[in-house]
Amino acid sequence: MSEKHLTEPPWKALAAKQKLKDVKLSKALTDFAKCDAANAEAQLKALAVIEKEAEALKKEQKANKEVTDYLGEILKEVEKSRKAAELLKKTAKEDAADEKEEEEAEAEKKRKAAELKKADKEEGADEKEEEEPGADDEDAGADVKGALTGAMRKVKARQAGDPPIEAMVCQMGKQFGVLLGKKVGAGQAKVLKELLKGTGHKFAKGTCEWGKGDVYTFVLDSSLSGAAAGLKVFFKEQTGNSYKLRVGSGGVMEEDLTEETAQPANAAELFRKRFETLLPKLKVGIAAGGPKAQEMTLKAQGAAGFAKKGEFVDANKALDAAEALLGGPTVPPPKAAEVKPVAPPVGGAPTLSTYVKAKRDWKAAKAAAEKNIATLKAAILQQCDPELEAPVKAKIGAWDSILPILDDSVLTVIEEAIKEPDEDRQAERNKTLAASFTKMLAALHQHPLIPVADSNPFGKFAIRTPLESMLTTVAAAFGH
Repeated sequence: MSEKHLTEPPWKALAAKQKLKDVKLSKALTDFAKCDAANAEAQLKALAVIEKEAEALKKEQKANKEVTDYLGEILKEVEKSRKAAELLKKTAKEDAADEKEEEEAEAEKKRKAAELKKADKEEGADEKEEEEPGADDEDAGADVKGALTGAMRKVKARQAGDPPIEAMVCQMGKQFGVLLGKKVGAGQAKVLKELLKGTGHKFAKGTCEWGKGDVYTFVLDSSLSGAAAGLKVFFKEQTGNSYKLRVGSGGVMEEDLTEETAQPANAAELFRKRFETLLPKLKVGIAAGGPKAQEMTLKAQGAAGFAKKGEFVDANKALDAAEALLGGPTVPPPKAAEVKPVAPPVGGAPTLSTYVKAKRDWKAAKAAAEKNIATLKAAILQQCDPELEAPVKAKIGAWDSILPILDDSVLTVIEEAIKEPDEDRQAERNKTLAASFTKMLAALHQHPLIPVADSNPFGKFAIRTPLESMLTTVAAAFGH
């Protein structure tokens, strides 16, 4: 079904052809087209008018099949668009509530930052010039994300002859942190101690430079083993960005560079030979029928589709899945995804903002997956043979089984943890949260449709990615 049914020009053309003197429906369609995409209330009002006028015309023109068929399509599209608008309205209300909680968290964050700045000023005039941060760096504690991303931009923009950008790196156990500035010293060290709560902090000063391959190199005055991988985790958690990093001292470098999946130069030829070898077996399996025949066909078509676009890594994955359905794959069947233990949170015990962010991220990821599952199901139906529509509809309902993996009861536990005054009991609730999120992540990985959720013959859909990313992040935030 095309979106043209909710636009005025095609309806106007049909009305002129059928010599219908319609004004109200045309106006309603025009009004709907003018609605702001973010204004759910306006969309719902416009859709209600379209539905009313279309129903009235359908009764009036019941003898005219061409007109009634078209009006039927309009009403179907109204129902579909209404659901989307209602979901948008619901999400907007939840976002407003989350925003209020986030404002409270931000106020708490600023209060702590003010305390840190006050403590820095009391350190004494002897250390101020040499060790305290410059004017452009003194807000590092107030906005770590802004301070880090801004500093990395300055590193990248530095020209030959410019003073180096200094870095203060901190290690606490297996955790690492860093702050940068024109001058670094006691001020940055104190902020890093707040971020990496615990005892036994180690510090190393140095410089940071940007170079070929978009790599940031930290040269330190003393060695901190594991700093490259640890700082990459720190940047990801604090800024959401992945940087290519090299860290070293005394000429010895550790690297934690982002590697991209590569495919061999002869990938096309290798795939073609594999596909031709497997095709006779697939034809026999499909001809035999049974519950696996249709899925086998989809996998084989998907492999061919990926290959046509030159995406041979995905093409071979689809062919692996098709081969596994034959019951005798030449490659080992895919193992259930292993859930790695999550790293402890960089900032120690979760703060109020951690809870607020977890709730917001949970709702956003679930809404995104729900929306894209609906889009995928619609795409499958659109491409299927009309004669197979009924059995395909029955099959695609399996995609909805992904969403129940996310148990909303964790939101109640988050609320209880926020309000819990006793630190020990709050820590127990945090452990429960971490275990719940890790368990859901494992269940997500084991779902049979997850391997093809984001990329399949019907297009690319953000289903697995938002859920996997969210569950991994929140599990790490509460796992300590």
